Amino acid sequence: MDFQNFLICVIEDNKPVNKLLSTVLTKAGFECVAFYNGLGSLEWLKSNQASAILIDILLPDIHGTQLLEKIREMPNYKSIPIIAVTGLSGNLTKDNLLNAGFDYFISKPININTFPSEIENIIKIKKG
Repeated sequence: MDFQNFLICVIEDNKPVNKLLSTVLTKAGFECVAFYNGLGSLEWLKSNQASAILIDILLPDIHGTQLLEKIREMPNYKSIPIIAVTGLSGNLTKDNLLNAGFDYFISKPININTFPSEIENIIKIKKG
């Protein structure tokens, strides 16, 4: 698959997990930009355009759902897929995150074999 036209913003405070997510996507052909906190990503998002955003829920500086709200306030990000990637599990957690406005929910640990295709499918579905 050729994902080179997709720029993915990865927001994950755990450095090994951030590196894993970014590496798996980059090896599949995506372009990635990685952040270890939410507020730093907001500055980048103001002047750049991502194809999708992956957000860990428990960030050190801002909760993932609060970050989602701030990103959705930006005109360029009203219809971009924003995906919760979290170690939190359970149907209630998933439902709460989807109801909060996330487009999709991926549990950690990720499946490195299917992860790039999942992200591509989410982007394509969101584009319609």
